[in-house]
Amino acid sequence: MTENPFRIQNFQDLSSNKKDYTFLFYGASGTGKSYLAAQAHKTLILACDPGAKGGLPEAVLKVNKNSIPFIPVKSYSELLSIAGSMEKIMEDYEVLVIDSISYLYRTIMSDILSKVGREIPRFDEWNLAAQRTRRLIEALGELHKNIIYTALETLNKDEITGRIFGGPSLPGKLSGELPQACDIVLHMTVTQSRTSLSQTKSEIKYIGHSTPDDIWFAKDRTGKLAPSVIVPEENSWSIFNSLFSREQPKGKE
Repeated sequence: MTENPFRIQNFQDLSSNKKDYTFLFYGASGTGKSYLAAQAHKTLILACDPGAKGGLPEAVLKVNKNSIPFIPVKSYSELLSIAGSMEKIMEDYEVLVIDSISYLYRTIMSDILSKVGREIPRFDEWNLAAQRTRRLIEALGELHKNIIYTALETLNKDEITGRIFGGPSLPGKLSGELPQACDIVLHMTVTQSRTSLSQTKSEIKYIGHSTPDDIWFAKDRTGKLAPSVIVPEENSWSIFNSLFSREQPKGKE
């Protein structure tokens, strides 16, 4: 019998051999997206928020990692310069965080509009901005690193069925394309509660939903996450630890 030169694999093999993952954490402002992303190991953050450091300062304080490195991205020219050196930049890091892809798209669009001298985009500008964003996402995927995208949330309406559905705040088909390209998509929400009437400060819980509901998209292609991940009451490190195949920090279960 002729020996089969091909190794037969199943999906479980592929999952167990996977070394890099793509995440999307999306939700309204203040739902813990940057905070959760900042807890990954050996992380570099592209801070694309128009603020001084985007959502980074609060996230860094909560995670107590004052040394988390970040690169501010304030223009499309800066983005191109960074992208051209990204493979070299990422040599010492395991995780790249894009915080956020929603603001990064706006930076790309602003550059296009400034060059055509318009404030309101037309079809050609929408198309070009989408193409540039897609090329960036594809290029990041070729780094063979763990990539985390954060994004704001938005609601859309199906013009044929009238169904309302939610996803990351990106225009047109991009809002559906990015989640499909990710291994894990968490829709982030936040709750506040008081355990007693005498308590003056509310207890804040960030919740990452890994299963979809009637409106919001979510998924866990690995099957390793709980339907709702509570942050920070549960060990958020374990979200990444179980996927990156590293030993738990001492004292953690």
